[in-house]
Amino acid sequence: MQRAAITATLFGFAMLVSCSQVTIRPEGGRKDTRPAPFEARQQFWLWGLVGEGHVDARAACGEKPVEQMQAVYSGMDVLLNIVTLGIYAPRSARIWCG
Repeated sequence: MQRAAITATLFGFAMLVSCSQVTIRPEGGRKDTRPAPFEARQQFWLWGLVGEGHVDARAACGEKPVEQMQAVYSGMDVLLNIVTLGIYAPRSARIWCG
């Protein structure tokens, strides 16, 4: 019983501390917290060492200027990475347009 509780606690802690997000704003300023109008799932393999994530921001925004871009490694991404033992390591890319 205690072993299961400790395992669940460690798993939950790993999921919380493993999430990350990188935000880029070409013009600077405050981070935009609205939901992103464009989101693309990126496929990576072998703990993220294999695969190439590429999103064309100009194609996503068209004529509008790019306001903000994000690379996100969410809790679900961490879970998928753990469940597949590092074989599949997805990430997401988000783009906000002006």
